[in-house]
Amino acid sequence: MKIVADDRIPYLQGALENFAEVKYIAGAKINTQDMLDADVLITRTRTQVNRELLENSSIKLVVTATIGHDHIDKKYLEERGVIWKNCPGCNSGSVATYIASLLATMMSDHGFQSKGKTFGLVGCGNVGKRVKKVAEALGMKVLINDPPRALAEGKENFCNLETVLNQSDIISIHVPYIRSGEYKTSALFDDSKLSQMKEGAWLVNSSRGGIIVENDLEKYLDDNSINAVLDVWENEPNLDLELMKKCKVISSHIAGYSVDGKANGTSMSVRHIAEFFDLNLKEWQATNLPLEDKKIQVKEGELGLVKAIKEAYDIMDDDKKLRCTAENFEINRGQYEAHRDLANYQFIGDEENCKKLVAMMPEPVIKK
Repeated sequence: MKIVADDRIPYLQGALENFAEVKYIAGAKINTQDMLDADVLITRTRTQVNRELLENSSIKLVVTATIGHDHIDKKYLEERGVIWKNCPGCNSGSVATYIASLLATMMSDHGFQSKGKTFGLVGCGNVGKRVKKVAEALGMKVLINDPPRALAEGKENFCNLETVLNQSDIISIHVPYIRSGEYKTSALFDDSKLSQMKEGAWLVNSSRGGIIVENDLEKYLDDNSINAVLDVWENEPNLDLELMKKCKVISSHIAGYSVDGKANGTSMSVRHIAEFFDLNLKEWQATNLPLEDKKIQVKEGELGLVKAIKEAYDIMDDDKKLRCTAENFEINRGQYEAHRDLANYQFIGDEENCKKLVAMMPEPVIKK
């Protein structure tokens, strides 16, 4: 068996070599020639998996070590009879940690009082469910807009998008990028939607660029009627530098890039391959991760909570890095020094704040 793998997938080297020939190549450089005699492709979002790449290959299985799969031409693979797998929920704890740090920063640097505020979730799948726990632990009321879930589960616990726009003090987007159809998300937040947001509300996008129309957003940033936090961008890796300067917080598409998120994606990818080929790796898990079970001392009061979250991960470190080297967006992302999820830490000290932190940390995606 031959496997072609993106060389930036962490903790993968050595996992499959006893079962296959594994060729590691930069994701953006994987080409048709590389794939000719390959049985498996393990990829990330930087490889476009389509007819052009796979036309003459012997491919049997495509695995992306990511939640997102809009880089995969699923229709073409289905026509070929090729199975594809993604890793749903792998970085959900990472995004929840990113949002927790953002809220801590809003509280410490922008006078944001979380208790009693309304948090709007647009999309509440694996990631959104974890973000919901963070918002609730900080005393926020959560409104959920997720049309597919509302259709499947009933409308009782869901809101229409207009309600979320009108009532939320902060809106966080956690939807897949869908180009067309009933649940299209491309250009979802255009002028007509942005104009319905509350004055002074915060808009956070850590899902996919292109869900917010950046040209439309910019005018609301100019008059300070909306505060923007962008981790993802329309034309990555080419950022709109003027838009970047107007955002309150920015980062290089790394909200899901924690050590745990990456390790989960790799672990799930190896398990997908093991299931497909019946290999003795069905419980394989990435090991030797840094900062295992570090203890964080938590003091009382809001400041104590904020400091504990920031000690685990400070979003402003990533903000500063991108503002200083925006032209190196892709390099920053590729060489990112990942942090750990909140769930990795042992929080000790003030009982009330420790309970809030524990409430932000549901069960791990990958079981030991």
